[in-house]
Amino acid sequence: MNDLVKRLCIKKGFIGVFVSAGILLTLGLLIGFSSPVGAGRVSIDLPVYAKGRNENQAAIDKGNVPKLWQSGNRGQGMVVAVIDTGIQPHKDFRLTSPGTAKISKADAQRMIAQKGYGRYVNSKIPFAYNYASNSNQATEPDDVSGFHGQHVAGIIAANGRYTKKQHEYVVGVAPEAQLLDLRVSDMIDDENKNDVARAIHDAVDLGANVISISLGISLPNQSFTDEEQAAVQYAINHGVFVSLAGGNYGNSASIFTSNPLANTNGINTAYQEANSGTLADPAVSANSMTVAAENSLKGSQNEMASFSSWGPTPDYTLKPDISAPGMGITSTWQNNTYAMLEGTSMATPFVSGAAALVIQKLKQSQPDLSGSQLVSQTKNMLMNSATPMKDVNYPGNIVSPRRQGAGQINVTAAANLKATVQDPATGIGSVSLGQIGGSHSFKVELSNHGSVPINYDVDNDGGPMTQIRDQKKDG
Repeated sequence: MNDLVKRLCIKKGFIGVFVSAGILLTLGLLIGFSSPVGAGRVSIDLPVYAKGRNENQAAIDKGNVPKLWQSGNRGQGMVVAVIDTGIQPHKDFRLTSPGTAKISKADAQRMIAQKGYGRYVNSKIPFAYNYASNSNQATEPDDVSGFHGQHVAGIIAANGRYTKKQHEYVVGVAPEAQLLDLRVSDMIDDENKNDVARAIHDAVDLGANVISISLGISLPNQSFTDEEQAAVQYAINHGVFVSLAGGNYGNSASIFTSNPLANTNGINTAYQEANSGTLADPAVSANSMTVAAENSLKGSQNEMASFSSWGPTPDYTLKPDISAPGMGITSTWQNNTYAMLEGTSMATPFVSGAAALVIQKLKQSQPDLSGSQLVSQTKNMLMNSATPMKDVNYPGNIVSPRRQGAGQINVTAAANLKATVQDPATGIGSVSLGQIGGSHSFKVELSNHGSVPINYDVDNDGGPMTQIRDQKKDG
């Protein structure tokens, strides 16, 4: 498996698949970034645009973002670092009022002078640097690198608008936030842990509130000696929220099918597995927000993405943490155009933008929060307010937490949450039980952050739940 889970390159926009001996290998955007085109999950054909409508509106609506915008929280004064393949200026990358920027041009130039590298692009992108080639100039994506980072950036903070000349546009989750362009990959197999770690440290120094990373490799344990995971924890300790893509490897259990060319990212299994987790590194990082992907549909069509990586980690820590829209997402692309992609790569920036909005709200309601406590509070608010998804294939049952985490994101509910619950041993909004026998007891801790008492009725959804093999549905 480890030989397959590696970063590959895309050239001239070509994405293909190779199938051999029942194994599907994606050639294209970084593995862990987006899903294989062979499964019909990636497209760069531009859709027909509806007049005067955000092309990402379905995802925005499903995540319940607009109600928070209406209260005035649109990411003003927030900064999100995009550690990816680079960002190119786009007509939708704008601030309505540059005066709301956390990082001014003078601030950026001062930091650039202190570091001895980087460049100021504009008020929306105050800092850009290429860590793969150590270049101040090659910070924008190109045909070799691919425009993955461009797409991610739009999901976070595009701020497009309808005009008579330009009908299509995209609005991201936190449209008034600034973006840091921290390019770590030229897509020629040169992206490495040290580049990512350096970018994370710089994001902290530059004043980022959130770091968004849609890349991953291997199937690792949690380890503070891992260079990327150590850098992620450094950021968290310094009050920076880190959102990480879980990966697009589906379930690692073997596939029971009579079709040798079947899509092996499906979830049908031929045996009772102990741990089918496929989460990548650094997505396993303990205190980060590890993101799974769902579609942008509601009601009976609401469903998890089949390609989204399952947890737990190899040592049975419960991951992913939350799910967000990551299927059929339209966002910014090269030369002021748009493209539709999908993967946990697209769900992760949605959560990054959401975290920026929650932090903005927390700075108003709980201004004394800082450091890792601010990050922990933000993460738990997002997890505690998430809605557990029902399994469309098995009515009456919820989707496994190994697959969806706490459930689908509800941004407005998260920002307005008055109480949080967490594991008192870890401070995380989930409890990892590991391997247990016939019974197991554990404690949770509730915190009321408001001034009014709150009462709860506990509903265990008919649990405890476990994972079994369905003998009637091909395993």
